[in-house]
Amino acid sequence: MTRRFLFICVLLGLGLISLAQDSLYQLALTSFVEAQFETSYQQFKQASQGYLKLEKQERYALSNLKMAECLVRSNNFNEAITHIENSRRFINQAFENNTFLLAESDRIEGEALLSQGKLDKSLKMLLEATGKYPENAELEQAEVFNLLGVVYGNNQNTSLALQYHQKALAVRKALLGDSSVKVADSYNNLGLLYLNSEPLQASIYLTKSLAIYEQTLGTLNPKVGFSMINLARSKAEQNRFNEAETLIKKADQLWLELYGDFDNPNKAFTHAVLGQIVEGNGDIDRSLLIQQEALQLYIRIYGAKHPDVANQYQLIGKLHRKNGDVQEAIFAFQEAIYANLPGQQFKSVYDLPTLNSYFHPDYLLSAIMDKATTLEALHFDKTLRARELTAAISTYELADQLLNEIRRYRINEIDKLRLGETSRQVYESSIKLLDILGSQPFQAKKYYPQIFDFIEKSKASVLLQAIQDTKAASYAGLPESILAEEDSLKSQIAYYQQRVAEDGKDQEAIDWLFSYQTTYRDFISQLEKDYPAYYDLKHSSRDVSISEISSTLPVQTTIIQYFLGKENLTITWLHQGSVKTEMQPIDEQLAKDIAGFRNSIKHNIRKVFESTASHLYDILIPTLDPSITELILIPDGILNTVPFEALFDIEDDTYLIERYAISYSFAAAIATTQMQKVKNDNGDILLMAPVNFNHTSNKLPSLPATEQEVRRLSVLFRAKGLSATTYVKNKAVESRLNSEELGSYSYLHFATHGEVNQSSPELSKIYLSAEEGQDGSLYSGEIYNLKLNARLVSLSACETGLGKIAQGEGIVGLSRALIYAGADNLVVSLWKVSDQATTEMMSEFYNSHLFSSSPGFTSSLRAAKLSLISSEQYKAPYYWAPFILIGY
Repeated sequence: MTRRFLFICVLLGLGLISLAQDSLYQLALTSFVEAQFETSYQQFKQASQGYLKLEKQERYALSNLKMAECLVRSNNFNEAITHIENSRRFINQAFENNTFLLAESDRIEGEALLSQGKLDKSLKMLLEATGKYPENAELEQAEVFNLLGVVYGNNQNTSLALQYHQKALAVRKALLGDSSVKVADSYNNLGLLYLNSEPLQASIYLTKSLAIYEQTLGTLNPKVGFSMINLARSKAEQNRFNEAETLIKKADQLWLELYGDFDNPNKAFTHAVLGQIVEGNGDIDRSLLIQQEALQLYIRIYGAKHPDVANQYQLIGKLHRKNGDVQEAIFAFQEAIYANLPGQQFKSVYDLPTLNSYFHPDYLLSAIMDKATTLEALHFDKTLRARELTAAISTYELADQLLNEIRRYRINEIDKLRLGETSRQVYESSIKLLDILGSQPFQAKKYYPQIFDFIEKSKASVLLQAIQDTKAASYAGLPESILAEEDSLKSQIAYYQQRVAEDGKDQEAIDWLFSYQTTYRDFISQLEKDYPAYYDLKHSSRDVSISEISSTLPVQTTIIQYFLGKENLTITWLHQGSVKTEMQPIDEQLAKDIAGFRNSIKHNIRKVFESTASHLYDILIPTLDPSITELILIPDGILNTVPFEALFDIEDDTYLIERYAISYSFAAAIATTQMQKVKNDNGDILLMAPVNFNHTSNKLPSLPATEQEVRRLSVLFRAKGLSATTYVKNKAVESRLNSEELGSYSYLHFATHGEVNQSSPELSKIYLSAEEGQDGSLYSGEIYNLKLNARLVSLSACETGLGKIAQGEGIVGLSRALIYAGADNLVVSLWKVSDQATTEMMSEFYNSHLFSSSPGFTSSLRAAKLSLISSEQYKAPYYWAPFILIGY
């Protein structure tokens, strides 16, 4: 036998061995898809050993990573993570820059951490994976998108989760067709997102996923079981309990065939869902037994500390509460809280934990809230002791602390605003309990400051955080190139958000929005790593104290806060360091009075006006110290639409504006900042009046008096020796606002039409003249990205002070966007006013301000309104009431 022949035989043998290893690897993949994870693990292990002998290092590393993934799916999380770390060390030693393998190790570790309930660590690992995959690894990227969707869904970042799941679905359908297992995975996760909000839509997605699983994998597969359980949950949400229980029984039988009598998380989950279905069908006692069985299963599998264990305790607590076993419920909720906190134990149900480490923040928040409300019930239904009330308040304060942490990790503003609905319950309940404690003899003054603080906490937290983020970027010494990059990304995001809001089926816009939002999140994450000062400024949280607010208030000024609860209206007011509070019950009549009040002004129905305006005066304006001449009002809910200036004291025949100068703010903390900025003023004004609006799709009427308005204001400023830049008609274009000079103006005045979209605030806009490449619409999202340094922005336009009312955030619209962009003060309107009346109003306002010694704008706006009231032509509230000052 020749040496050449021997060499060929060796090569052939090696080739056959290589083919054998590849076949074994493919067999292991098939076992993995069929959920035979122990078998798959052994097959990948054999393949890896063969690849090691062949010195196929990449295949060896990949086989080891797949072994780790099998361990994750078998719930051996710690072993899986150890395996991944060993694989990662090998990858770093064997390859200089194999980003695909490193990305895969991050993805699998992220999934392991997700399965353990360590959401923050999982999110960090998965986001790192997204930046490492090469461009051709689209399916693997889709897998990460899917996992990110799950993490964000668990964190209640619902809008963001939806984006990631839809992106994963689009990639999978494009590469694998409409009937692949991965497509079914995406349908399943989309169904879960819609489960509570739109159960019928959830059923549609889940039915699709179940059909694909059964067709592709057969009926004996865990994915089929999970799909049945999730479909059962959607049926139960639609009160179709018998159908739901039938599906659960099928899933239970499937687990029995797959796992026999051995404990498995799938069995525990099925028990938990069955318990909820039985509860929904009215059998509380049977449900309690089922949930206790599920709890014991989870504890045997995971131990005492795990999110699923915590959730199970909470479900049991809710059932005890329904049965009237209040003390048992409190104990279960306490168990739920501490099961979410590794390393912490409790001795008494009155103990409170520290929030330095937890598995699942939303589970924890929910359990804390349940404990607080049940402590309330224990007081009112059983003990009537103050101890339960003070314990409930302390528990709500813990919930508030956790809310502040959760709010930082909400990404989309929509999800941050949605969190306001939860925080609302915290603040409303705390205020009510403090009021009860304060009703005891000689105790009221003790609790007034706490009530003021809780109402302040309920105000504009999302806006305050956004402003803090902007300040962090300004004060952290970031390079100009970094700031410019951020501006560019935010501008692109605003543009595509607007396009998606206009047409939710614009797939190109959806894809670009997803891309830019992902890039921006990565950009901010890197920024926080590279610039610790930026991170510290952004995440520092410090409540503004009553003493700090008082120190900025002039002696003649008081702040009045309103909190509109489900049953009560709470009013607190602060004057010279002294806080007072009053609470009064409300009903649906308040909303009717507000609607009647606004309509009576707009349609000049004097009899209805006097009735509603005087009634609202009695409800909304407390008895104030006679020395007060200025009010800063912080409304709430529907009160944001009330022009308080027109409230009427029928006995004295006096409008509120005739007694006080009035301004508005989103929160006392923002009002404090606005008052501290009154001296920053170079006097320059930019005036814009498009006049004609033929280019608009809805053919808005022209505003001929606006040209006269801006000309008169220009003369006023120049007479004072100040600079006035005026653009009218086709020169009043959007590009004037994108120049670097915009930040040099102390005053911006827009005499034009405005449009507020209450359902989609991002479509709210100010109309300017059209130009090449611009349609003449300055959208809310674009306003957010303007760089203003203005003491005052005036929107001499219709309904620019309105928008979508968000719980605890006030009105989300143009006003909010301008405050965020850097405007210290705003003048906006609550309804459309005649062209000529607006001109007179604005002329009087600026004339009063320019020739006044008062540092703010409150007294000048009051003077302008009093001037119109004293006139014959414009004395009706219709002409002057809608203009309000947000600021000081």
